[in-house]
Amino acid sequence: MKITLIKPAITRTVQHSRLVSWNMEPLSIAILAGLTPKEIDLEFFDERMQALPEKFDSDLVGITCETFTARRTYELSDKIRDQGIPVILGGYHVTLIPAEARAHADAVVIGEAPGVWLNLINDIKSGVLKPVYSNEEIIFSNRLPDRSIFARYKYLPVNLVQTSRGCPNQCEFCATAGVFKGRVRFRDQGSVIEEIKSCRHKHILFVDENIVIDPRRARELFTALIPL
Repeated sequence: MKITLIKPAITRTVQHSRLVSWNMEPLSIAILAGLTPKEIDLEFFDERMQALPEKFDSDLVGITCETFTARRTYELSDKIRDQGIPVILGGYHVTLIPAEARAHADAVVIGEAPGVWLNLINDIKSGVLKPVYSNEEIIFSNRLPDRSIFARYKYLPVNLVQTSRGCPNQCEFCATAGVFKGRVRFRDQGSVIEEIKSCRHKHILFVDENIVIDPRRARELFTALIPL
């Protein structure tokens, strides 16, 4: 079985080469790649870096959707579905406005995709893809993100790492509040250290929504990073 994952650009035109050189690896894609069974043929296209093929040869296409890429995401999804390939959409925008996204997809993921990814794959194998996969639980897998899926692209030499998910604050201007609704989960420190040791690049960018929610935990984590 073959699954294609897509990170869409804002428009169908590949960005100027100078802008392309500033793109970073999309961590959410690497997390799903790490959870995908090895027998699955998994491919990834980053439209920010290259033009997409006109035709896709896949059993399922998954597209991550942010508000600023929603229009392009829907355009892509409609085009791929016209080829007879089921499309699933996920991401913050889909979680916050699922009814809009459902009009352009065979299925949508509301909430955290890692928590439903294996169920979704099994449903595709069985030919019973559900219209909605919902998961409000924040899940950290023991499996590390698989960054080998980015091999074809030349991103900035920095690895994105996440040590926690969510934020207890309910700031009305922040999408995080709408997605996580005050929920927070911390990742095991040993797992974070293991991932950082496995990273190819020296520079690390932490992409937690609020890494200093718990100051004591943050201090312990930063202290543990000193010897690395």
